[in-house]
Amino acid sequence: MTPASNDGDLNSLMEYINPLRRWWWLLLASTLVATVSMAIATFFEPPQYSSRATIMIGASIRDPNPNSGELYLAQQLVTTYVDLIQRASVREPAMATLGMDWLPEYSARQVPGTQLMEINVIDTDPVRAQAVGQALIEQLIALSPEGAQEQKRADFIEQELDALQASITETKTEIERRQSDLANMFSARQIADAQNQIDALQSKLSSLQSNFTALLSTTQKGAVNTITVIEPPAVGAPVANNLLYKLLTAAAIGFLLAAGGAYLIEFLDKSFKNSDEIQQRLGLATLGAVPEIESDRPQRERNWRRRPKQDKDVQGGVTRGATRRDPAAPMPADINPSLVMVQDNQSPAAEAFRVLRTNIQFAAVAHPVKSLVVSSALPSEGKSLVTANLAIAAAQAGNRVVIMDCDLHRPRQHHIFGLGNGLGVTTALLGIEGVALEQFMQPGPLPNLRVMTSGPLPPNAAELLGSERMRALIQAVGQQADMIVIDSPPASVLADTAVLAHQADGVLLVLHAGRTDRDVVKRTVAALQQVQAHIVGVVLNRMPTRGHGYYYHYYYYYNYDYAHKYYRRDDLLVGSALPVTPARPATNGKTPTPEGAPLPTGSEKLPPR
Repeated sequence: MTPASNDGDLNSLMEYINPLRRWWWLLLASTLVATVSMAIATFFEPPQYSSRATIMIGASIRDPNPNSGELYLAQQLVTTYVDLIQRASVREPAMATLGMDWLPEYSARQVPGTQLMEINVIDTDPVRAQAVGQALIEQLIALSPEGAQEQKRADFIEQELDALQASITETKTEIERRQSDLANMFSARQIADAQNQIDALQSKLSSLQSNFTALLSTTQKGAVNTITVIEPPAVGAPVANNLLYKLLTAAAIGFLLAAGGAYLIEFLDKSFKNSDEIQQRLGLATLGAVPEIESDRPQRERNWRRRPKQDKDVQGGVTRGATRRDPAAPMPADINPSLVMVQDNQSPAAEAFRVLRTNIQFAAVAHPVKSLVVSSALPSEGKSLVTANLAIAAAQAGNRVVIMDCDLHRPRQHHIFGLGNGLGVTTALLGIEGVALEQFMQPGPLPNLRVMTSGPLPPNAAELLGSERMRALIQAVGQQADMIVIDSPPASVLADTAVLAHQADGVLLVLHAGRTDRDVVKRTVAALQQVQAHIVGVVLNRMPTRGHGYYYHYYYYYNYDYAHKYYRRDDLLVGSALPVTPARPATNGKTPTPEGAPLPTGSEKLPPR
């Protein structure tokens, strides 16, 4: 077997194991609930008592020479009686005899390979269990050929047989006595009379024997369909509750039900949860997985949790090339906490955006991407926040970045950055005499990051975005930036994204992990590919760190357990960003490095267009 086939088998096995891993809490909860419920039920369950009885069908055991036919027929009759005892014809007369309107649990079975039938009654009252067993046996006997009427007739015949047997015995004795007397007689007359008497007695004996044989043939002696009580019901004995067996059975049932529920949920869930599913179903690369941004958590608590240990540098304890600030100083109040690249630079979300930035760089090697459209399949999937934080991550790498808010239906960038929206994309497209392009852009939280908000919303958004003026605007902005990040409307809802995708170099698709429907995403990808858009990859946004997000769970702990071992930063930078010198015309739009200052970490730029 080749290694490739081994990997395929392992992947197939993991497809069945992964739902159990994602829903491990459901399996654990269901197993615990079932086990605890069974333990409680067993604890409060009243003690049970068992009364057993054994009956035999047929009389073969008393026959010294039974034949195989009688034995086989008797065993078949046992099966019939086992079924009969469970029916109303036996249950109802037994309840009437006992004066009860119900019967406790009982069972009957055939001892394999024999004519024996075992009856077991289980009840909370040992005496009542014995009485029920006796009543059931009496009802079986009443339904058998040994019923009440037949029993009276059989008793009469038995009496007659006993009388005939006594007469036969007496007649035989008289014959023997007269034969003995005949030997002592000498008179011919006496001998003749004695002989006549003996002949009369022998005739009488023959008649008695014939009558006895006839009566005997009508009795149950030697019959196959008879019931004999071998062991009568005894007072009920305590029954063991088998606690361990019950608990294990309940735990197994709870686990299997939860496992079935987990597989059913996975079958009904039509969303993307990890990169493997995206690769298999869409054929696209997953460039990043961004966790849920904890923007509503108190900033002081988040800074306290994320703050790395402070190590002193050899040159006076200050990191060269950075602006020092007090580590305990709070972030500026006017910065949106959702901008994790500024607010919480060492959080898992910030690291996820750095990974996304790097993956876009490598994805753009064969197909350079200078203008990148960020879109989603459906609304409210977090594309605007991804756009903002990705742009900040690119700016922190030393690139000149411009954000263009081209969502002309529900623009968000001016809310995210706290900017005005009087001038923007729409006003730049229309053109205002005497206003330079730079004036349509507003400064962002970093010196080399600028934001072009949407501007006033037009009635014909798709026509504006697909016009030659839009193409010229993107080219003009591209002359002043190393990278343009364009926030666009959801691709499956409006045609704006398809129009913008044709104007830009690439499209980044944002999906809500565990929420976005696969069919909607497939239609979105097909629509973008129809206009020959270059889909750079996919971002799984709001990836939970637990539960369905086991894919991201490893990274979450890796970031905190290992990342600070490699970072030697004894201060926190203002805005968590490395300082960048503003662009100057004399440098052709490139940021010069101050003399004597080291290059900032991660200062590589995206490949030029």
